Amino acid sequence: MLYFNSSNRLVLRDATVADVVSSKTTVTDNAWHQVAVTKNGASVHLYIDGVDQTGSVANQPLQNNTLPLTIGQSSNTAFWNGRIDDVSLYRRDLSATEIKAHYDKGTSTPAPTPAPTPSPDPVIGAAGDIACDPADTEYNGGLGTSIRCRQKYTSDLTVNSGLSGVLTLGDEQYEDGTYNKFQTVYNATWGRAIQLSRPAVGNHEYLTSGASGYFDYFNGVGNATGRAGARGKGYYSFDVGTWHVIAINSNCSAVGGCYAGSAQETWVHNDLASHPNKCTLAYWHHPRFTSGPAGNSGNMGPIWTDLYNANADVILSAHDHHYERFAPQTPGQVADSSRGIREFVVGTGGKSLVGWASTIQPNSQVRNSSSYGILRMTLHSSGYDWKFVPAAGSSFTDSGSGSCH
Repeated sequence: MLYFNSSNRLVLRDATVADVVSSKTTVTDNAWHQVAVTKNGASVHLYIDGVDQTGSVANQPLQNNTLPLTIGQSSNTAFWNGRIDDVSLYRRDLSATEIKAHYDKGTSTPAPTPAPTPSPDPVIGAAGDIACDPADTEYNGGLGTSIRCRQKYTSDLTVNSGLSGVLTLGDEQYEDGTYNKFQTVYNATWGRAIQLSRPAVGNHEYLTSGASGYFDYFNGVGNATGRAGARGKGYYSFDVGTWHVIAINSNCSAVGGCYAGSAQETWVHNDLASHPNKCTLAYWHHPRFTSGPAGNSGNMGPIWTDLYNANADVILSAHDHHYERFAPQTPGQVADSSRGIREFVVGTGGKSLVGWASTIQPNSQVRNSSSYGILRMTLHSSGYDWKFVPAAGSSFTDSGSGSCH
């Protein structure tokens, strides 16, 4: 990483190990500067504005690793408060003459900085029922088969695809969500988007006591809280753009129930009251309504009612391993285009796919049980667009738009 130390000298550091080189001069003038660092074995040089300003040097080897290169680190011991432009990396160490030529070429007065363009509306991706157990007969070293264990291919849709967030809808890691299985399968696939991820916990995670593997993976081993919410609760909320988003734990027996007046239902009711955003999305594992074999989750009725009374807009669930989209509806399954909540069941994260129950639920508009993929949602200030994006080997898609209440 490259940063300023407490003496205002530039430092190249091998993160968590030691400093490699620091400049012999300080930089305090709040002006633009060219900085270059070269390393070839024990030979290390640090240049500022084309001039070699190498100060103290530690013959610190830089080991191959997967950590990011951080330029402009800021922490309690590394200081940075500025802007960076025109970063270049080379496979060899440049000579002092080459670095000076780079500097001389770029010293002309730059054009005025244009006004920033408005940021695009955020896009989230969502799916549940994701990573096969490594002992699954169709795991195939992580490659899966054409019909099962497709977590690698669905995860490709979450990486470098312009997402602002990834909502995982439970049963992230089969069969029992141990920490070792999370590290072996989930981490190598959907874990590539961990920095964007906000998970909801599924029933398979609770096949390990207290869903400890799930909380250890997403929050850090032994940590009481983190990106998966408080250990022992698993429900929390956050904002994405102008939207309020609520992650709920539908494993009701694990959190003292989901009935009216339960700890989680009371928290949801209060959270909605304190976040009167125009647009609200909630997500959990067990769907309140589904045409799949798992059946409707009556336990989630009181929380659905809270969301409806607060004019929430979208609910995402999984558990049934297929895709289903419902028209906006009331808690009693009456179509309601003015205040109804639209539900998506997106159990297409990779583990397996299932078909349909004998009875299709009211207001079910679109169903597919042959394609893996994720649901992408663009969250506008007063509405949303959705698109089901199929993974490699699948072809189904579904798209549309809705307005917030």
